[in-house]
Amino acid sequence: MAAPNIEAGLTMLGLVALFLIWYGPYRSFFLSAYRQLLFETRNDFFLYAAEGNIEFRDRAYKEVENLINGHIAIAHRLTFFNLIILKQWSKNMRPLADRYRSEFEETINGIKNDEVRQHLRQIIIRINGLTGLYLIVTSPGIWIPCFIVGLVYLFTAGYKVSKSKMESWYDRHFGDVINDIRTAELIAESMH
Repeated sequence: MAAPNIEAGLTMLGLVALFLIWYGPYRSFFLSAYRQLLFETRNDFFLYAAEGNIEFRDRAYKEVENLINGHIAIAHRLTFFNLIILKQWSKNMRPLADRYRSEFEETINGIKNDEVRQHLRQIIIRINGLTGLYLIVTSPGIWIPCFIVGLVYLFTAGYKVSKSKMESWYDRHFGDVINDIRTAELIAESMH
């Protein structure tokens, strides 16, 4: 009769430990790393502008800088759950969000220099990628769907790449052995 009580106690102790690790070092580590990468992105963007590629007072510079600063400002509240709630809540604000998004795109598309426009797009892609990665590593509810999508990718689109890489690795390491075995089989068959 004591065993179930011990198991229940150990289960509770394990859950408390997971809770402390999750809300202690785990999330704070990834929050700090995410913010640091955003700060580095902002710094790189500043240096890019300081080199004379884009003016500091240019609207596109200010828009992208505000985008980075906005991600830094909300990083501590950014979770997958909050994102879902915000998406549902923002349905009422859709026209305003659509207008902002189209103005932002017009600003980026309005840059005459193709290299600068591409550089700004790469910064935006990097910010979105960092945010997506941060959401994945800090949201256990999304781990299983990401794992399933990863497996599906591996077995569909990634299969061809994985297969060719695996075949070349296999051929490099075991190709001679397989060829020798096959040659020996052919010789043995021809002797019969």
